[in-house]
Parts: sequence; structure tokens; C-alpha cells
Amino acid sequence: MVSDVSAASPLVAGFIYARSDSSRLPGKILMSIEGHSILRIVYERSLQTKLDCQFLVTTDRGLDDDLCRAAEEIGLPVIRGDAHDLVRRTEKALDLSGAEYFLRLNGDSPLIDNSLINYTIGAAREFDFVSNLFDRRFPYGISAELMRADFFKKSVREARALVDREHITQHLYREEIFGSYGCVNQIDDHSRFGFVVDLQSELDELRRLCAGRDVITVPYWELTSLEKPEMFLSAR
Repeated sequence: MVSDVSAASPLVAGFIYARSDSSRLPGKILMSIEGHSILRIVYERSLQTKLDCQFLVTTDRGLDDDLCRAAEEIGLPVIRGDAHDLVRRTEKALDLSGAEYFLRLNGDSPLIDNSLINYTIGAAREFDFVSNLFDRRFPYGISAELMRADFFKKSVREARALVDREHITQHLYREEIFGSYGCVNQIDDHSRFGFVVDLQSELDELRRLCAGRDVITVPYWELTSLEKPEMFLSAR
């Protein structure tokens, strides 16, 4: 059963992870789709969810200064940290935000799904870690990973040998070390589809799909022949 997380519930923050350098498409986070930067699309779509607050989590390098200025211009608070250690950046973001739960939002996945995020937030009280990536049936670029802050901090301490410092959740998929895990899934398998921007060709395809559409509100499934996902929750 998925419960509702009300305003009186623990603080749930959305951390938008992005940086300016990309080996395959540098500066992609500030590239535009239908007149909006990818950063703005991610942020504006996240405002339609039950997240209590959002932050851009990026590095303290000078090359990310323009990204931070762009975030501030749209009202997105910025937390900057260690350029080579995403785990440490995340721990800093948790300390500064006071979040009791956080949801990872990828800066290169603009078409975040508010129904998926809200469904995942609804499971917050039941599990330490909730994800739709255990048994992937959603399209690539449509993800939700929600963690209890103290669980995350404990996991990176106690599973140090498994932790990749530039990936904050990979160790949790390699071995379920402790805690409770929830799996969000859907009836149909849409994993052959993708809405992530990693290559110029992928950006071009998203621009084609979104042409003439309101990219801040349009559900991803309306851009293709997909049906609205019918979601269900199970324990791992």
C-alpha cells in the first residue's frame, strides 16, 4: 500500500545532479528544447510533484559557474561540492538542506514523470530505498530513486568496498546490504524506449518529439504511442 506524504511529513528534497562537462555532449544541460533549457525543464517539471524543495547539486569548479548562474536565474537553489566525489557532494547537500529523504533527479533526463515521482514519494514511510530501476520496465530517462538520508549515509560507510564515489546508488543494486527496499514497476515493458540526452542525436530526437508541445507539462507517454503506465509497488 502506498501512503500519502503530507506537508507535516519528513522533508523530501529533489536533488538535480548536473555538471557542465560531458565527454559526448558538453554543455547539454543548458541546451534548449522548445525554448527552454534542459535544466529549466527538469526544474519546472519537478515543481509539479510532491517534492518539498529542489536543489541543483553540482561541482565547485569554475567551469560550472555558468550552470549555477542559470539555476539562480530560474530560482533553483544551488549546492556545490567536491568535483571528484559525488557521494561527498550528496552528503553535503543532505546536511545543508536538512532533508530526511531525497530523490535523485538526473539533469540529462528532462521528461521527468510527476506521477511516478509522486507514487515513489508515497512509499517513503515504508522503505529505506525506493526505486523503479530494480527490474527496468520504464523507458530510459524515466526514473525515480528515493532514499532515506540516514540510510544513504550509513550505506556508504558500511559498504565502502562497493561504493563508486561518482555514483550514489550503484552499490545498492550490487548488493542489498541492509534496510528495506521497495520496487516501483509497471505492467507493460517500455524499456526499449529512451528519453535521456547523452548524445546530439538523442537531443535532436527529443526536439522532434516535443515540437509544438508544452515541454513543461506534457507527459512523456503522450509523445509516443505508449499508454500511461499502470504502476505497482512491491518489496525486494
